Amino acid sequence: MTSNISVRHALLGERLTVISAVATAADAMHLERDFSRLEKCGIDWLHFDCMDGRFVPELTVGPAWIRTLNTPLVRDIHLLVEDPERHFAACLEAKADVVSFHLEACADPGAAIDALKAQAAGRPLVVGLALLPETPVETLFPWLERIDMALLLAVDPRGGVAPSFATVSARWQALREACKALVCPPLLCFDGGVKRENIEEIAALKPQVVVSGSALFKNQALEANATFMLSTLSNT
Repeated sequence: MTSNISVRHALLGERLTVISAVATAADAMHLERDFSRLEKCGIDWLHFDCMDGRFVPELTVGPAWIRTLNTPLVRDIHLLVEDPERHFAACLEAKADVVSFHLEACADPGAAIDALKAQAAGRPLVVGLALLPETPVETLFPWLERIDMALLLAVDPRGGVAPSFATVSARWQALREACKALVCPPLLCFDGGVKRENIEEIAALKPQVVVSGSALFKNQALEANATFMLSTLSNT
């Protein structure tokens, strides 16, 4: 069983569900301004998708860039990379509070989990394991007691046809059922395709963490979008 139970609760605060805002969806010329606006709206997690152009086609920001940011928000790093173990040290140097990596990218997920925990020894860290939409959700079950967060992608970053919401929902139901038997289940994170139009359906799945990017900043209405989404998540 993980030793980071108190860390999970501390990062959630008083909320049942938090929104982790995709950092690169903010205005690149006014990052600190937009991060401050997020905080004032009640969004205190920042999500960083670190892609290496190999595990997924896109190449994005890395821990070195994250390290330069000046923000009190929770740093939620999602590694979409091959050999994620090579990046753990850099994530910790970037002051990560949460580090998730893909089960599909690991030859030995258990060894990777242990390596990240060992490198983070002496400091609080939420260790997450992520899963692509096409990977059977059951492959995550053996590791649930050893991680602090399970991240299910609802949209495949490699492209292709997105699964139906019914398919996504079935995966969530199976994951929730598996977590019922655990003394301390991990946080459950919904990532991909989140918007105002489907936030109520997502809220019904009862995730503790919801990743959202462009939908938050849509129509330059951050405050209105954030208020609507947070209210829906807390009242559904």
